[in-house]
Amino acid sequence: DEAGNVGELCAGKERREILGTCKTLGQLTDQLADLRARGQGTTPLAMQKAQQIAQGLDLLTAKVENAARKLEAMTNSKQAIAKKIDAAQSWLADPNGGSEGEEHIRGIMAEARKIAELCEDPKERNDILQSLGEISALTAKLSDLRKHGKGDSPEARALAKQIATSLQNLQSKTNKAVANSRPVKPAVHLEGKIEQAQRWIDNPSVDDRGVGQAALRGLVAEGRRLANVMMGPYRQDLLAKCDRVEQLAAQLADLSARGEGDSPQARAVALQLQESLKDLKSRMQEAMTQEVSEVFSDTTTPIKLLAVAATAPPDAPNRDEVFEERAANFENHAARLGATAEKAAAVGTANKSTVEGIQATVKSARELTPQVVSAARILLRNPGN
Repeated sequence: DEAGNVGELCAGKERREILGTCKTLGQLTDQLADLRARGQGTTPLAMQKAQQIAQGLDLLTAKVENAARKLEAMTNSKQAIAKKIDAAQSWLADPNGGSEGEEHIRGIMAEARKIAELCEDPKERNDILQSLGEISALTAKLSDLRKHGKGDSPEARALAKQIATSLQNLQSKTNKAVANSRPVKPAVHLEGKIEQAQRWIDNPSVDDRGVGQAALRGLVAEGRRLANVMMGPYRQDLLAKCDRVEQLAAQLADLSARGEGDSPQARAVALQLQESLKDLKSRMQEAMTQEVSEVFSDTTTPIKLLAVAATAPPDAPNRDEVFEERAANFENHAARLGATAEKAAAVGTANKSTVEGIQATVKSARELTPQVVSAARILLRNPGN
């Protein structure tokens, strides 16, 4: 199970290999357990399967350790680049900067090379390596000019500007490579969607395979659904906040698509989107609280009325019609309770286990609802039992 958890954090070939090995070992273990349960644990077949499991566990351990090291190494290199990038840019902007800035650039290049070597996608790897070659050549030229007292010349300034742009592009490429090493699953609750959306807002130029924008669309859709159960100005206010988030998200996506995701305009839009997202979250939680309060204010009356109808005397007027009406009311009420509980879980909690617990309870309730109606109908058909 723990190896499977690591596999879920990986992507591509590593993910397939780890999860595939886990599945195979699980099947072999079940087969061996069955043989031992039948008293055949010492047979040649059982011994063979035990040996296969032992070998498979050694292989799985090696794969998991390698995957964990790779994930950690790529993340560490990404963080190291982020720490050095500002100092490198400052050195490039200062014609009289000392040698320490050049060391920062070399450090960035070394970390980027580590990420490239760990890339599974050859295109990503070659793209990063090509950028490293260009930056290395440009930096050597700039250093030579500065050593000869020409750091303030037009040529040196042009080189510095070109290197600064290349470093930004390199950081974007390495961030993308690290992101692509981890599969991202759509969040199921409000806080998770907010987190995924925020990651995209912070780095709109980084390809997150559409997860951030999908999270924003999901939040807007849920906000509009909640608005439909509200009245008057509250409804209009929530709809307006949904429209605002949608509008700003579209603007940021358009800037990113044009290669301007890191521009001052994009940063300004991102800041507005962050604030609008906070407002939307607050209003959604208020609306959900109101809906839960209304729907769960009476959870027992429909089933009590169903019980009364099922046990009505045989000569009661319209006995069958009353029962069918109350059975339908009970089913509708149960369905509304379940749907509201699921929505409340998605909007009102950041705890994954709580969300899963509510979803499991709702599933169980949905399975029990027709059984309750069936049992009530049996009582109706067999009065006195």
